[in-house]
Amino acid sequence: MKRLYETTFTVPALGNATLAVPLEDNNLDTVRIVVPAGHCGLTGLRILWGGMQVVPFGQGTFIVANDEVIDYAWDDQITADGLTLAGFNNDIFPHNFYLRWVISDLQSGGQPVTIVSPQLTGAPDAATVQDVADLADTGPDLTDTTDTADADQLQAELDADLVSP
Repeated sequence: MKRLYETTFTVPALGNATLAVPLEDNNLDTVRIVVPAGHCGLTGLRILWGGMQVVPFGQGTFIVANDEVIDYAWDDQITADGLTLAGFNNDIFPHNFYLRWVISDLQSGGQPVTIVSPQLTGAPDAATVQDVADLADTGPDLTDTTDTADADQLQAELDADLVSP
């Protein structure tokens, strides 16, 4: 099922503004940005996702328009508190931007995507867990001088690599 959210973003005269956009932990299908007549190229808007600029593409850029409707196909997961609007206004009057967000359920059956490490092949068996626990309990033998000599030799080799070009 699709849901429509609306946001009015007001940027004060001769100023800047930011606004957190509360939505859902779901899929954001599209965003419609409405820049009414009267902005006359004196205002700008951008959308940030997790603090990184995503609309328009290119850090430090803004959508600067007048009497225009911009449809943007997002089609990706978002979190309820991940989106922020940022804008500027060089006019002597405040200006509004109108945004319409179309949200749908996640494609994976309503569950967030789980990222699995390619190195994970399953849970370790009990013997492996015990071996790791035994190593943690015993640790290296600090009374063995060969361990210290090997460490000194390795450090000398590393130091030589850093000095020579």
